[in-house]
Amino acid sequence: MRAVRKAGQAKKVALLAGNGSAPGAADAPPGLRRGYAGDGSRSLGSGKERDGYLGERMDPLSVPVVDIGDEKKKISSANGWNLPNALTLSRILISPLIVVLLLKESRRRNRLAAMALGIAALTDFLDGYLARKQGKETRLGQFLDPLADKICISSVFVMLARRGRLAGWVPGVIIGREALITLFRVYAGARGGSVPASMWGKLKTNSQLLALLAVITGEQGKKREILRQAAVAAAVALTLYSGLDYIIKSRRYLAPAEGG
Repeated sequence: MRAVRKAGQAKKVALLAGNGSAPGAADAPPGLRRGYAGDGSRSLGSGKERDGYLGERMDPLSVPVVDIGDEKKKISSANGWNLPNALTLSRILISPLIVVLLLKESRRRNRLAAMALGIAALTDFLDGYLARKQGKETRLGQFLDPLADKICISSVFVMLARRGRLAGWVPGVIIGREALITLFRVYAGARGGSVPASMWGKLKTNSQLLALLAVITGEQGKKREILRQAAVAAAVALTLYSGLDYIIKSRRYLAPAEGG
C-alpha cells in the first residue's frame, strides 16, 4: 500500500512540474485552474503564487479588491475639500478686502482693489478648470462657486454706488436678479432638479467684472466716461437677460423632478 501511495504522489508531482495542471483542476473554473493540487485544493508554492492567490477572486461571493488610491480620491471628492474648492473659498475671503479698499477714495487704493478683483476673477476661472481637468467636481463646489461670485460682485457694486461712482439702482438690479435665481436654484434642488450655469450666466459674470474694473480704474475724461457707462449698461442688460433665460427654461430644469 505504501508503494502505491508513493507512486500516486510521484505522479501528482510530475504532473504539476510538467504543465501546472493536475487531476481535479480541470473541473475548476478556467480562471482558477492554475495552481490547483490533485485533490482540488489551492497550491501556494512560490511567493509569486501566494501573492496571486491573495489578489484573485476565489468565488462569486468574494469581495473585490479595492484600489486604495482610487478610494482615497473618492473620499476626498465626497468630502469636497480639494484645491478647486479652496480657490472658490479664497474668492469669498477676498471680498472683504476689496470692500475695505473701496471705503475711501484713493488712486492707490483703487488700483489695489482692482488687483484684488482681478485675482478673484482668476480664481473663478481656475477653480472650474481644475475641477473639470482633475475630476474633482463636487456638490460643495457647485454650491460655493456661484455663491462666491455673487458675494464678491454684489459687494463691489454696493461700495461703488455708496461712493457715487454708480447709480443706486444698478446694484439693486444686480442683487435682485441674483437673489431670484438663487431662490430658484434652491427650489429646483428641493424638487430633485438642478440649475447649472448657462452660457448667458457666464457672459453676465464676465461683463459685470469688466464693468467693475472699468469703474474702479476709470480716469477722468469724456471718452472714458462713455466707455464706463457702456460697460455698465452691457452688464445690466446681460444680467436681466440671463435671469429671463433661466425663467424661460425653468420647466426644463424641473422636468426630471416632475417626471419622477
